[in-house]
Amino acid sequence: MNLQNFEIVLKEVKKRLIDFKDEYYKNERAICTQIIEPLLSALDWDIYNPKEVGFEKGTEEGIPDYTLKKNDKVFLYIEVKNLSKDIESQLTQIGKYCYGEGVMYAAITNGINWLLFKSFEEGKSIRERVIWKINIQEDSEERIFKRLQTISKEGIDNLDILLEKEKLLEQTWNDIFISSDSNLIKAMLGVIKNKLISGKQIEELMPSDEEVEEFVRMKLKENFFGQQPVIEEPPITISGERKGIKIKGEFIPIDSSFEILTQTAEYLIRQKKLTKDKVPIKAGPRRYLINSKPEHRNNNRMRAPKRLSNGLYIETHYSTNRCIEY
Repeated sequence: MNLQNFEIVLKEVKKRLIDFKDEYYKNERAICTQIIEPLLSALDWDIYNPKEVGFEKGTEEGIPDYTLKKNDKVFLYIEVKNLSKDIESQLTQIGKYCYGEGVMYAAITNGINWLLFKSFEEGKSIRERVIWKINIQEDSEERIFKRLQTISKEGIDNLDILLEKEKLLEQTWNDIFISSDSNLIKAMLGVIKNKLISGKQIEELMPSDEEVEEFVRMKLKENFFGQQPVIEEPPITISGERKGIKIKGEFIPIDSSFEILTQTAEYLIRQKKLTKDKVPIKAGPRRYLINSKPEHRNNNRMRAPKRLSNGLYIETHYSTNRCIEY
């Protein structure tokens, strides 16, 4: 799998998703031919070879659009939806089809959002069997490449092994850094306690060891590890077709959670209510929602800044529910 070629294809796919977004909201076939198939080719699949890539034979709901095969074995089904669809709400049907066919893995995508999941695993619901999610427009090229590489022609027959390795690394990482007996947490706890003692704090204000440990654990998750990306449906769906938000009667289409924030901010800019003299706008004691530069207080960088049309920056590293709250 050629990384340089993949990056070229990914760049072109991203451009198409912007330039032809309206078309992709209603035309699933356009997504297949202009988005999915170029990416499959970049993943070294020969889309013109029926021994490698099979296509949907009918229009029955739940039948996958693509079947990826290697050495006469079916490894993966791919279901494609148009951009108006929330892919997570479509898991059940393709999951049932996979189970009936005895195929372990399936992917579902609307061109922007991709999701890989196990079709069956004892004791787990279908949402608990989700292996990874990516967003072509929001995620880094490195993350997109790493995830899609697992379903490349080269990587797919090692998918079980790759997933077990990743699971083992994740568990080991958690054991080392954020488990209750973590040496890192113990070391930081000692440093903070010594600092508090040397500062001669009032005794009644001195945090307990348990309070300091909880504070350290929270800070590690918040500032060091960050939040896991969440793919959720935006809050409003109009006529079952396009997703968006409505502000004072104006419907504004959105594709991703962060656009709840950016599009609301752009609306306020158009109304001349969000100007440079109104910032910073706080999102908490240490964080800014909007600032003149992509930084929070104490010069801490924003995690997912987006530049607005008037030159201000908005932090978008929030779940859908938090975006709605703000």
